[in-house]
Amino acid sequence: MLGESQWPADWAWSIAAEGNATERRKTERATCGLSPGTYLLVEQAIDKAPPGVEPQFRRWGDVARIDRRGAPADETVLEGRVGVQIQGGVTVAEALSGLSTALRIEPLPAETWATNYGRRHAYATARIRIGMGDGSPMWCALRVHLHRPLPSDGDIRQAWISVRHDGRRTRYRLQLVVSADSFARIPPPEPRVIAIDFGWRVKPNGDTRVAYSVDDVGTEREYVLPAEVRGAFSRADSLRGFSDDHFNHARATLEQWLGVAGEAAPAWMREAAEHIAQWRQHWRLVDIAERWRSELVGDLHAQVLWKEWISERKAVRLDLFAPRTEIDEWLVAHSETDATRRLCFYLEWWRKKETHLYDYATTMRAKAERRRADLYRVWAREIATRYSAVLVEDTDFRKLIRKAATEDETADHLHRIQRDASPGDLRRSIVEAAGHSAALVPAQDSTRRCHRCRYVNTAWKHPEARVQCCAGCGVEWDQDSNACRNWLASWGEGLGGDGSMGGSRAPENHAGSGDGRGRSTEAFELALKDRSQSGRQDAEIVGL
Repeated sequence: MLGESQWPADWAWSIAAEGNATERRKTERATCGLSPGTYLLVEQAIDKAPPGVEPQFRRWGDVARIDRRGAPADETVLEGRVGVQIQGGVTVAEALSGLSTALRIEPLPAETWATNYGRRHAYATARIRIGMGDGSPMWCALRVHLHRPLPSDGDIRQAWISVRHDGRRTRYRLQLVVSADSFARIPPPEPRVIAIDFGWRVKPNGDTRVAYSVDDVGTEREYVLPAEVRGAFSRADSLRGFSDDHFNHARATLEQWLGVAGEAAPAWMREAAEHIAQWRQHWRLVDIAERWRSELVGDLHAQVLWKEWISERKAVRLDLFAPRTEIDEWLVAHSETDATRRLCFYLEWWRKKETHLYDYATTMRAKAERRRADLYRVWAREIATRYSAVLVEDTDFRKLIRKAATEDETADHLHRIQRDASPGDLRRSIVEAAGHSAALVPAQDSTRRCHRCRYVNTAWKHPEARVQCCAGCGVEWDQDSNACRNWLASWGEGLGGDGSMGGSRAPENHAGSGDGRGRSTEAFELALKDRSQSGRQDAEIVGL
């Protein structure tokens, strides 16, 4: 055995670097001011970063104001996670009985899960320890909606509170990482292999094919995202388009008035709107509209007039927003004869419409994303349960999702379809559910190489067509099916072990991975009731 003085230079450097990194981590832990559970979440996020990518740290509460349309200008917007350290884990029984010093969840009757009504109203109080004070735990009590019952044989390995924003809504979620024997993936009775090709093709009925699979016995299946899901994404985009149109008109109106008013306009407004012609972020105009309303007409008077306006508009079933000329006529009829005050009211009316459209579009998109994610998780679980080897293509969807440099309308439309279908999310769900059973296979020429004669087709007249004819042997085949059959053939030739993608899931993604004890880990996400910071809560389009 070599002594330390005999170590090669690269050994010595590596060991010294690891020692320095360990000492620095201990120092940072002691001085960061975070609780152990929270700084462990930060370290896990850094460890998950791809090699060569510098992690982008964002302090709690440091949220881009681009997502603050309609929020008060002086409001602190918080996002992030706060975790609790659970050493050795807490059994579900301990958490439900109130014996745990880290996490306590109010138990619900067993019949809660027997009906749809009970599942929709499965609310309970959860308490998570967020620190220690005078030797006793400091608890944060939350009212949570349990999406499903916790497994009786489960151990809770991690717990944290996640704060995220959907529009102006603040959503709190209690998220748990639970391991249980009942989660363990039961291997199929005999080895089975499946190859999956990912892409996005819009079918004639509006559905979107996001993946296609072929297994080792020739069973084929396509995975289709229903048209109503993509329709929800499209409606959200159209609402954003309406919002942008209203914003552009309101911005141009204020810009014109500032040019005419000159020194008569408030000094703070002239300074804030110095580059108004280049504005693309709506919150800038929202801030001006709010401050001007408070200073010029008063919040109470503006609210009284707004209630009269919406009452009259609803009575005749008209939109709550209107062109400026129509708003001006209404204001004059209600004794508002000053043109500057009418402009102020118009901007306030616009702000109301802006916040409504923003909330509506954001909520619609969030619901569609949750439905898509749930569908993908179900598919992933089915695949992981039935097959002992899962072949997925080695494609970087992050590069494909970037918008092309050209502003070509067709290219932009294809990118919208890909964004809505999100085949990368489906692939990630399958890889995480399959664990070490998943393997990467090369994507190059997989759709063009004929699985029958191995000829690589490079001169198709319409390469975007789903069904192609091989120039080598004349056989017609579906491009996606052909790719899967090529990967199955490569696997049978001995390429199966190269590129295994197995591994455990990270927080928020723990489904079907091992915890080192023969048990499986799965994430439970308990969505809290919404807490709003303001207000009440025949052709195919081919992508790959």
